[in-house]
Formats: sequence, structure tokens, C-alpha cells
Amino acid sequence: MYNVFYVESPLQMLSANSAYKKFNEHKAILIVNISHGDRVNNDKQLLQLIGNEWDEVYIQKQRKGKITDIAETVKRTIYFFLKYRGYINKYFFGEYRNVDMALLRSALYPNESILLDDGSFTITAQNYYIKNRTSPYPHSVKYIIFKTFIKKLSPPNLYSFFKFESTLLKEQVNYFDLPSRKNINITKGTIYFFGSKFYESKSMHLADELKVLSGVIELYTDYTIFYVPHRDESQSKLDRISTLGYQIKDLGKPAEIYFDETNVMPEIVLSYYSTVLYSCHLRFSNVNLKSICVEKLLLQENAKINAAEIYEYYRQLGIQLLII
Repeated sequence: MYNVFYVESPLQMLSANSAYKKFNEHKAILIVNISHGDRVNNDKQLLQLIGNEWDEVYIQKQRKGKITDIAETVKRTIYFFLKYRGYINKYFFGEYRNVDMALLRSALYPNESILLDDGSFTITAQNYYIKNRTSPYPHSVKYIIFKTFIKKLSPPNLYSFFKFESTLLKEQVNYFDLPSRKNINITKGTIYFFGSKFYESKSMHLADELKVLSGVIELYTDYTIFYVPHRDESQSKLDRISTLGYQIKDLGKPAEIYFDETNVMPEIVLSYYSTVLYSCHLRFSNVNLKSICVEKLLLQENAKINAAEIYEYYRQLGIQLLII
């Protein structure tokens, strides 16, 4: 028997690495999606996290054209179906909205399916889509073609560091073991602002994003503020942000790994609704965390749904919400 782990981001890979250590009774197959070249930082961080523990590793590069991409999906799914169907114990997957991951899940027919952590979207996946049994898939050509195969998939179990006791379905299990909180060294007078790819994903106008960031500079005049970019933010936007008074600080790796290695945190961590806010809340008891509300500035309906779910979750945790 095998366990399959299917991921496409550094956070998903970190979750897969953790889940592998907990569920290592079977041989492990790792499937990794990388971009066709437009997400260089994401691909680099993702590939750097792959260790030697995996029995088989498949690296899949995204195809540019829709027809080519769909053809590759069919070819890949048939390959895994013929080679592994009937031999999969647990199927771990990182992106709940990904049609390819859902299709392979259907084709392999594993004994159990488990959703890995995918950043703060995991909150929306569980509390909005899974809890309400709402389809998460985008209405794309690929979804229309494969809808018959994935529309009746049962809700997955979870391997997530988010706490979902009140929203788990009756038959659901979250296998993650929560860590103990601790104090960490603090650098006074510094702020890390963890950015987002709102503009790049067409979720917010650039002018609105820069306006919010300017408001942060005006609010914290006595601090040195470092802007930590999302791995998919454009250099042209970062250049604009630096003119506002931010120092750009590219960690080059997931924040969770960076803080473990340095064992030091800024006095304040700011973000919109980045996963970093929650991971810091979960692990450190002496860090000042603030979430900046931009829900009304978001342009896409699915982005607004995502923001509303995450802000409410953070509010319940006691993370302060700021309106700039």
C-alpha cells in the first residue's frame, strides 16, 4: 500500500512533510505541481522543501494552453489510475479547489482522503465549503469536462493546524497535533508587514493597496517597518511600496521556517489575513499580532467570502482587527 501526497505550494509542502512523519507506515508518493515559469519564487521554495524521505516523486509542470493542459490532466490521471488504483491507503492533497487533485482522488479511490493545510484558505475551505457542502471548484472548462467524476466526492478529513472543533462534520477528523506555545525573542521598535498578491491576482486595485500601506506608515511613525512580500508579488509593486517608507525584506523561505531558524520576532506582526498571523498566534505567546481589514476593498466575490471567513476566525482568536 501507498500514501499519496499532492501539493503545489510551500505551505502545503510543509504540511505534507509533517503528515508524512505522522503517517509513515506505508510507502509515500509525492506529487508536486509547479508553474510553467510565472511563479518562480513559489516553485523555488516548494522544491527546496522536498527531502529524501519520499519513495517516489513526480514533478509536474503546468501547461500553458487550455487544451494542452486538459490533455495532460487526462494522460496523467490515466497513468496513476492504471499504476496505483486499489493500492492507496491515504490520499493527502493541498488545494481544495484544484480540479486535478479532486480528479486524481476520484480515480485512485483511496481508503481515506485528507486535506492538508493551504494557508489561511483552509479556514474558508472547512467553515464555508466543506461545512455547507458547497462546491469549491471554479467554473472553468476543465471543471465542466470532469464535473461528473468529482461532484460526489465525500468531505475529506483534515491535517490542519487550525482549530475546527465547532465546525467539523460529524464524520470528520482533524489529525494534527497542536504544539505548545512559547515565548520568543523580540526586537523592539520593528514591524514586519506580511504582504499579499491582491493586485497581482486582480483582487484589489493597486491604488487601494498602496493607500492602506500608506496608512500603516502614518500610524506607526516610531517604528522601522519591513515589508515581507508574498512570493508572487511583482517587483514593480514592491518598488512602489519601498517609496512609501518600507524596507523590503524577502525571507526567501516560509516565515515559519525563518522564525524557527532565527528564534527572533519583530515587536509587531501586521498583515491582511495571512496565515503568518495564525501560525504566530499558535506558536508564540508574546508576539503582538494585528490583522488589517480590507474586505470592502476586495473586487472578487470569492475573495470577499474568503476574507469574511478568515477575519471572523481571527476575531474569535482575539487577534486585533485594524481598519486603516
